[in-house]
Amino acid sequence: MKDREKSIRELNEHVAEGEKYRAIATHIAEIAHELKQPLVIIGGFARRMATKLGAWEKLDPDTQPECFNVITKELKRLEEMLAGLMGIARQDKLHLEPVNPNVLVREVLKINAERLKEQRVTVENDLQPHMGGVPLDRHLFEHVIRNLLANAIEASPPHGTISIQTCLSNAEPQSEQEGPSQSHPSFEMRIGNQGNPIPREELENIFLPFYTT
Repeated sequence: MKDREKSIRELNEHVAEGEKYRAIATHIAEIAHELKQPLVIIGGFARRMATKLGAWEKLDPDTQPECFNVITKELKRLEEMLAGLMGIARQDKLHLEPVNPNVLVREVLKINAERLKEQRVTVENDLQPHMGGVPLDRHLFEHVIRNLLANAIEASPPHGTISIQTCLSNAEPQSEQEGPSQSHPSFEMRIGNQGNPIPREELENIFLPFYTT
């Protein structure tokens, strides 16, 4: 009887989670639809400005191209995020390709260099050399790095240090039931900061879409 009650309770929880996800997916689709048109307009004007102002002699030739490169790149990033929102709503599959994760880590750090300076936070890198290609979804993995770094910056005290580590390691060999014994390299990334830890009561919510405190 107890097992039956437990099964019914777990089934109800599963249904509730499914309904919650469907509600979130519907809301995401509505937001993405509303964002698409203004984002397309802003992107079009920014690219036209970059083309026309790039030859303006009064602009600083050293900083102007970089500024517009950042603007257009971040607009492209917003467009990709919009596509990602739609992907969540549609439950798209991962698009895996060989990617050097260290390259993406360095790109995200470069984009956040000014913010790190403003917050008086330093970064210590321990990126394993000769990483090679790791099967990743480039867009989603960059999104992960950006979010983790943003959270680390916000949580860091002034003059704090953020540590970023990447490495390849050998996983445990397969069991005999899984076939011939062989080890598969696994990729690991760690991002740490010197701020306060996440409260225990918040931990169960951290993987909910758009959850924040």
